[in-house]
Amino acid sequence: MAILARFIDSNNIDYLETTIFLIIASTIWELYLDLRQYFLFLKRTRPKEIESLVDQETFEKSQSYNSEKMIFGIFQNLVSTAITIYILRQKYIPQLWEFSGKIMSEHLGSSYTDVHQSLIYFSIYILYSQIISIPFSAYLKFVIEEKHGFNRTSLWTFISDIIKSILLLFVFGNGIFYALLTVMYKTGPWWVFFAWATVFTLTLFLNIIIPIVIMPLFNKYTELPEGDLKKSISVMAKSIKFPLTKIYETDGSRRSSHSNAFFYGIFPWSKFIVIFDTLIEQNKNAPQNVGAVVAHELGHWYHSHILWQFVIQNLYYAGFFYLFSIVNDTNEIFLSFG
Repeated sequence: MAILARFIDSNNIDYLETTIFLIIASTIWELYLDLRQYFLFLKRTRPKEIESLVDQETFEKSQSYNSEKMIFGIFQNLVSTAITIYILRQKYIPQLWEFSGKIMSEHLGSSYTDVHQSLIYFSIYILYSQIISIPFSAYLKFVIEEKHGFNRTSLWTFISDIIKSILLLFVFGNGIFYALLTVMYKTGPWWVFFAWATVFTLTLFLNIIIPIVIMPLFNKYTELPEGDLKKSISVMAKSIKFPLTKIYETDGSRRSSHSNAFFYGIFPWSKFIVIFDTLIEQNKNAPQNVGAVVAHELGHWYHSHILWQFVIQNLYYAGFFYLFSIVNDTNEIFLSFG
């Protein structure tokens, strides 16, 4: 790592401009992919493969909704990129770090540490990122989703969701950040391994408490009553040896008429299926459609998609901490960003 750090410092590279170039290149690539999809959404002729499944009116409504949502997504991505580049060029990141230090100095004097300063910095960043996303979220829900008949979110629900999200990010985000910083400062040259182990442990912990503590803050979950639907899903789960414990119905209709289903449960011997009430309501006369959506979700478990996602995610974390350990030993990169 020391050799790579010296190599970075010895090269006459403007790392700020390089980063901005990579951000622009990534945005252009995403724009190219999004525009390809957008032009497909403009088509109003049904593919032959779905003519017997989707009528013309439903197809046109779907295309109109998805094309409008795609354009909005492109606009949001471009604005986000512009803001990021502006922040980097104006050296607001080091200025925010200094501002965080001033706050700590005023309240703790000279007794504060980099950990305290980092937590203030992270808290301000959380607040900024949430506030700047509000106009985009509001437009998506109250203009696009409303126009196409999907929105059921009241203004109070929208505001309360934002407040809850910010508070949860402050509590859990700062908690995780504090744990990582403490590990980095306390474990010496082995901090990369212990930081990864900390994230691994916290990921397992969050997967346990999110369904119990966090999800009920936003939606109600009631056990699906006995009946043909519950019986058919249980039979389906049993046929692939899915360790089904309970099936819940959630009030997704409080926010949207979109319908979905998912499963959760980190322990291999106990899983829970959750079905949106909108999915059940919209398919009263065709319960097999509910079964089809649930079957799709069970397919993710059967083919170990969640497990592979977890493995890849942790490999990413390990790689991130390793690269950060190299950057952390350099001077040029920090000087380049101010």
